Amino acid sequence: MKFLKNPKRELEKEMMSVVEKAREYSVGSDEYLNACRAGNQLAEAAQKCKRVDINQFIPGVASVTMFIIYMVFNEEHITDTRGIQFVKGLFRKNF
Repeated sequence: MKFLKNPKRELEKEMMSVVEKAREYSVGSDEYLNACRAGNQLAEAAQKCKRVDINQFIPGVASVTMFIIYMVFNEEHITDTRGIQFVKGLFRKNF
């Protein structure tokens, strides 16, 4: 039985070899710039191989939790949503 290789590890190994090759070129040359671009693309691809991105997981869980709390309180009495909006505002990116 042949085991599948981990794509993230393979990308990281390739990224290391690109960085090692880039050291052979002079800084500012076209070859050096192309190697740096290739390294950046490999780093982005390795980042996308993560199964769960914690930066997206936290707001998703918070939104689901707030919705459940809102539905529970909505059944009992009139709900003031200012607190929910405040907590959701804490997890927003302000870039």
